[in-house]
Amino acid sequence: MNDMNVVLNGPVRTMNRTRTEKQQETEIAWTTELESGTLYIAHSNWLDFKSFGYKKPIYLSMVRDPIDRVVHDYYKRHSRTKRQIYRRMFPGQPLGHGLCGGLQEAVTILCGNHLNCLPFNSPHAVQEAKSRVEKEYSVVGTWEEKNITLTVLEKYVPRFFNHARFLYKLHSNSIRNRNRNNRKPRVDPDVREMVRRNFTNEYEFYYFCKQRLFIRTKRFLHSQMSSLNVRDLNNTRLAQMELVFFNRVPKVGSQTFMELLRRLSERNNFQFHRDAVQKVETIRLAEDQQQEMAEVISELPEPSVFIKHVCFTNFTKFNLPKPIYLNVVRDPVERVISWFYYVRAPWYFVERKAAFPDLPLPHPAWLKKDFETCVLSGDQECTYTQGVTVEGIGDHRRQSLFFCGHDYECTPFNTVGALEKAKFAVEQQYAVVGVLEDLNTTLSVLEKYVPRFFEGVRDIYATSAEYLTKINKNNFKPPVSESVKDIVRRNFTNEIEFYQFCRQRLHKQYLAAHLPQRIITDSAHQPGLGGN
Repeated sequence: MNDMNVVLNGPVRTMNRTRTEKQQETEIAWTTELESGTLYIAHSNWLDFKSFGYKKPIYLSMVRDPIDRVVHDYYKRHSRTKRQIYRRMFPGQPLGHGLCGGLQEAVTILCGNHLNCLPFNSPHAVQEAKSRVEKEYSVVGTWEEKNITLTVLEKYVPRFFNHARFLYKLHSNSIRNRNRNNRKPRVDPDVREMVRRNFTNEYEFYYFCKQRLFIRTKRFLHSQMSSLNVRDLNNTRLAQMELVFFNRVPKVGSQTFMELLRRLSERNNFQFHRDAVQKVETIRLAEDQQQEMAEVISELPEPSVFIKHVCFTNFTKFNLPKPIYLNVVRDPVERVISWFYYVRAPWYFVERKAAFPDLPLPHPAWLKKDFETCVLSGDQECTYTQGVTVEGIGDHRRQSLFFCGHDYECTPFNTVGALEKAKFAVEQQYAVVGVLEDLNTTLSVLEKYVPRFFEGVRDIYATSAEYLTKINKNNFKPPVSESVKDIVRRNFTNEIEFYQFCRQRLHKQYLAAHLPQRIITDSAHQPGLGGN
């Protein structure tokens, strides 16, 4: 259809993706001799054409959830068919590393053939691979986002991928069944979780590629993105009263958002309410306490905003009208570090002592503790063990708890059950869950999806950014090394997955809101609220 040649067999006959310098030069020289309009596909690490004095080609690749990829590859490589192919290609050679090893490193493939790229799950290799993707690759698609991947390929590489979505739809059954392994058994979630702990940087790279794919899609945002349904992503239309309930997660920039809401209340004519500072903050409430809180909030005059540190509370469970749920998340490891130093900042105790004079001052040794030593020494405060339950606002490892809810099953740290329940609440209940690291996108989505309250928020932020970014800023927080952060990340696998889930949903909302002829409000259904 696109008048091109597809070449699958190159000059280097090996099952090893890492090439020697001689193999690299041979393959690059051979590739440049292919006629124009050729698509060459090879299982190879990134090849640097320019370093050998050749013109740069159009680089493309794909990534997949690292655990799913490893499981798939494991059973594929152990299949009878794969063993027979290997023996035909390499007669007399044992079924060794070339067949069963090297399954893990998607990062290595995009990083390259340098020795620094080879160690598994290394922060350095991840940064190299990220840089390579940004500077060299036209498109890195994702297996889980096929429609968006094909759309981006059509737009960015039309010479080769024109009509890609049409052809995929036409032949979807045969394409999906190609190379399918029906003998692959289901892997137990506990086993997946054990593996995931050693894939922290591989997951960081995978999510980076997914984010890049979404961000690139923003540049055209036309009818090709019709698979993103505004209605499905807009829960504001489900609200039964003009009341925003911001059950804020601590240390996610929520003080900045509160100040924005206070200023917006004057601009957009709604009432601003926040819970009083508590001596002991209780975020997980008994059922009667949940009902009492929900009743108090429901009785506020409309339109209003109410802000409180508390877990997600289902108002309809108590036969009360549903509010507009909002929240913000932050990189879980950065958030834990922020809290660690926040509660040790001198001004924090001055404020707490002024509000509650009877509070005792902490021990000087505790105040002087630094995060890196705390982690490396195995201090209980910085030991993040999966499944452990630590109650109270002082424990900040569980960002997902604020979305999972008040049930006891939400309290064990970093569990799959709490993760899935938190995801479900975000999908079904929350109008917007913003992301601190994607502030501009967050403000844009809030303005589009909750216009009654957030109209003009970007203008307010732009004119006061210097002040707003300094709210609650802790100048006493020292930098923490990436190696220590990586140790912590290993035990935050599900918390990181939840954060990335919220981040991707935010980007989908942004994309959907910028479709042509979009309909965000539905005045016939609910005056003053974002609808449809």
